[in-house]
Amino acid sequence: MLVDYPNHLARYWLLLGGASHPSLASDYAVDWGRSSLVGGDMLALLLGQFVPYAIAGKMIVFLVLAGPPVGAACLSRLVFGRWHWWQLSFPLLTWSTTGLFGFLAFQISLALALVFVCVDILLPAGTAIKIVLRIFFGCIILFVHPFGLGFYALTLFAMIVGPEWQTLRDRSRQVSIVRNTSISVLPALILPVIGLLYFSFTLPVNNLKRSSLFSWEFQPILIFNRVFAPFLAYQRDVDLLFLAPLVALIGYSLYRRRIQTHAGLVVVGLFLFVVSVIAPTRVGDEPSAGVRFSIMAALLLFSGILPNPFGGYAARIAAAAAMFCLSFARLTYIDHIWQARQSDVLSLESALSHVPPGAKVFALEYEWSNPKAAPAGRFLVYDRAPWGTVFRHAPALVIPQRQGFIPSLFAIPGEQPVRFLPPWDRLAPFVFYQVPDAHVLDKPPSPQVVRNDPYLLDWDERFDYVVLIEADHDNAYGPFNPPPQLQLVSDNGYARLYRVRK
Repeated sequence: MLVDYPNHLARYWLLLGGASHPSLASDYAVDWGRSSLVGGDMLALLLGQFVPYAIAGKMIVFLVLAGPPVGAACLSRLVFGRWHWWQLSFPLLTWSTTGLFGFLAFQISLALALVFVCVDILLPAGTAIKIVLRIFFGCIILFVHPFGLGFYALTLFAMIVGPEWQTLRDRSRQVSIVRNTSISVLPALILPVIGLLYFSFTLPVNNLKRSSLFSWEFQPILIFNRVFAPFLAYQRDVDLLFLAPLVALIGYSLYRRRIQTHAGLVVVGLFLFVVSVIAPTRVGDEPSAGVRFSIMAALLLFSGILPNPFGGYAARIAAAAAMFCLSFARLTYIDHIWQARQSDVLSLESALSHVPPGAKVFALEYEWSNPKAAPAGRFLVYDRAPWGTVFRHAPALVIPQRQGFIPSLFAIPGEQPVRFLPPWDRLAPFVFYQVPDAHVLDKPPSPQVVRNDPYLLDWDERFDYVVLIEADHDNAYGPFNPPPQLQLVSDNGYARLYRVRK
């Protein structure tokens, strides 16, 4: 399961008419005017006209995971002029940290950027329609995710730089690159942003509530995880085993000088890797900004090289088979972990099945004292310390499955076209990343808890049920003794449901 996906799926259900359900009409409202980045939601709304919301969600997940590597493979085919066995390695980028986080809009914007660049390559050079289309494509990408627009502009710049390294040392060529970038790339970057600023009712920048706009954490392990995020999933050692053959192959090709490169893509890709190291860890309340650059870098670097260490036909066929087997082994590994965690999903769904329509629910968890001891699949490699388990957003499924209310729905002004109605607009968490530990109920809430989760104030008066996840291990802060207001309804191992006595 993608971490953020259940929360997004719940919102898609609301957009497709769920917000008008009698049990929820007084809690949520659809408001397209409060959001600027609506591309992903509009796609879900379009698909939902033809298929059930759950099927639409799965179609979007497929696009989120497969879209960027497929777009990169198409770009590689166009810049080198042929299909090649190297492109069979691109599915390894499917299971990136950003993909498994469930950054749906971000991943879709990367796929769109790569596809639009491929379209741009196929258009005749030097035509006015090409510049107009670049601006149009930039507007589409921006309304999905702003990082995608930056990625689109950088990839177009890489195309202008071209494939030849020697031209980078040519003074006249450098002047030409600057001129062409100013004429045909900058408008595709700047004009969509100006349009967004002019027409938008609410911008995501309004959500930057921290006293410091940017913050950095230069911890070696954090930087390592960010740089290798395109290849990291659930177990760092295992994940890097799938990367090792590619590193060896590229190294051997460089040693034998049997590798084709596209100078522009390689230069921009390396630039993005450097940015992934020095980028802020947080931008306002967004704690995942830095992890996004490395997947952009990997997509361009994979597209910008073509190793050719093997000369014979039989050797190339063997290389193609090896790349296919490597990508398939990665898929099998991820599938094995997902299948192992299905019991957790079923446990939670069983607990939520006891929630009646219209009930008010919030989620708690048992924190792990040692996340490394958790079963494989409970944490992402990048995710162990900062936020919590991969199922932290799964309780949001109470919205479409049981028509219940939960305050942790994504409804950030400027980002999602759903809002809370009073009094929840004052009580819902401003940004929801981590489920509170169960012990917030057996002691007075700290100022940080009140800031992050104001709905916990007077919880026994506002809510009807509490769902507890990660309940199948010892709590890091000691045994949890439910307060007298809670009555156990269902204990399914991983998940428990308590009714709040009134």
